Amino acid sequence: MFIKIILIILSLNTLTYASFEKIKIGKIDNYYKNKINEQEIRNILNEIEYIFESQLNINVFDYSEEGKVIDIIYIPPSKLEQRIVNKTEKIKLKKENVEKIQASLPKKLKKINIEKKFIKEESSILNRKIKNLNEYIKEVNKQKRFSKNEYTRVKTYIKNEQKKLKLFQAPLIGTNENYNQK
Repeated sequence: MFIKIILIILSLNTLTYASFEKIKIGKIDNYYKNKINEQEIRNILNEIEYIFESQLNINVFDYSEEGKVIDIIYIPPSKLEQRIVNKTEKIKLKKENVEKIQASLPKKLKKINIEKKFIKEESSILNRKIKNLNEYIKEVNKQKRFSKNEYTRVKTYIKNEQKKLKLFQAPLIGTNENYNQK
C-alpha cells in the first residue's frame, strides 16, 4: 500500500513539471554543418510537433525565436558503437558477396552439368577399354601353352595397354576430383 502511494505521488509530481515549451534551433556543430541545415532541422521539429499533437492531443512545444535553444552537437561514438558500425559494414559486404555468388550459381551449375556429362562419357569409354583388356587377358589365360616369344609379346602388349589406360585415366581422375569439389 505504501509503495502505491509513493508511485501516485511521484507520477503526479512528474506531471506537474511537464509543460508547454517554446523552442528554437541553436548552434549546429561543425561535424554536422555539411550533413544537415537549419531548414531540415525545422522540418524535423515540425514533424515531431505534429506527431505529438496528433497522438497525445496536447500541444507539447512550438517553434519560436525566443524559445529554449536546441543545440545540435557531435558526440563521438564509443568503441563499442564503432565496433558495431564496423561489423554492420562487414555484414553488408558479405551479403553483397553472397548475392554475387548466388547470381553466378546458374552459370556454374551449367558448367558442372557439362562436366558431369563429360566425366560420365569418359568413364564409360574407360570402362569399355578395361573390359576389353580383361577379356583379352581371359582369352590368353585359357590357352595353356605359349612359346617364349608369344608370352613376351602378350606380356608387353598387356603392359602397353595398361599404360594407355593409366594415361587415359589420369586426367579423368583430376576432372572428377574437380567436379566433386564444385
